[in-house]
Amino acid sequence: MKEGRVLVVDDEPGLRSWLSALLAYEGYLVEEASNGAVALEVLQTFRPDVIILDLIMPGMNGREFLLELRESPELAKIPVLVWTAVKGVHINLTSLGATEILEKLPDPDEILRKVALAVYRSGHRSPPTQPPLSAPSEQLPANQRAEVVVVLDAVRSRWPRRVSELEAGGFHALPRMEPMPRALRLAKAVDAVAILVEHSAVSAEPSLAELMAEPSPIAVRRFDATEPNIDDDLLRFLSACAVQRRATRPS
Repeated sequence: MKEGRVLVVDDEPGLRSWLSALLAYEGYLVEEASNGAVALEVLQTFRPDVIILDLIMPGMNGREFLLELRESPELAKIPVLVWTAVKGVHINLTSLGATEILEKLPDPDEILRKVALAVYRSGHRSPPTQPPLSAPSEQLPANQRAEVVVVLDAVRSRWPRRVSELEAGGFHALPRMEPMPRALRLAKAVDAVAILVEHSAVSAEPSLAELMAEPSPIAVRRFDATEPNIDDDLLRFLSACAVQRRATRPS
């Protein structure tokens, strides 16, 4: 169980939501904000150990938020991870007032590693005592938000392409390499529409057959990455799962 507090600032509700769910699943206390102005309001009652910050947002963007943050003696020392989808982007972190670049990678383990390091460097050593903010997070209507998909695959080199294919089809992919019971807990935590299990993910085998035999709102599909047209098949499967999920999800 991790210790620490994280503020996620991003204008895209779907992406912000699954990142927050991933961090909460790891044991962090997490709050969300849709832009810099909202983040400053959150900081009045919630003091994070690290801030994950998107730069391009409507209203107060990430750069404007950092200028305000560094003007405050109480907030200036909070580590800030710049959250960007542009791979290899060049950012002068010193002039910006940020700590490190956190790419919107298809590898959640890398995200969690950098967050854990930032929390550690912030000096957090004991369990948080201040309760989290109770204000509800911004949500898209169920019929407009991208569904999350957990993908188990033991071959990490395939992750970027799989994530790209699924995101092009309108899904947020969360690739993992772990036993099925833990993957199922993660899928429930992020309200995933399905778990895709690649043939190489042998660690999933002991529980996969049993799981697929039980009724569950989370669909499970095993696939072979070498099969022809597998991407199209998976997208059709996920689209059907999403339609069914949205039809049964409370409005």
